[in-house]
Amino acid sequence: MILSPQIGWYENKNDATPFVKYILSTIVSAYNDFEERVELVFNKKTSLDAVRMAVNFKLGKFTKRDILELISSISSTIIERNLKNLCDLGEIKKEGIGKSTYYIKLK
Repeated sequence: MILSPQIGWYENKNDATPFVKYILSTIVSAYNDFEERVELVFNKKTSLDAVRMAVNFKLGKFTKRDILELISSISSTIIERNLKNLCDLGEIKKEGIGKSTYYIKLK
């Protein structure tokens, strides 16, 4: 027999704890994501520092578009220039060409 939170629902004897924990963890995760994005946009940092923070926020491979979504206040050209600077500094590595370009964190 499989136990689930729905058992006892009609009798008002079900356990809502798993659902409440799930919803609260989703809200906390969304809040943390929002807080990090606000920090990227509103803290007065140089554009290079903002791109560096956005790169550190990403896991695995990422594209210029991924960084642009995190920092919409900086133009695509400046983000591209800063990604090149980070490549020159040895912090990230550029792979692919054209639209299939992606970056990988090295440090």
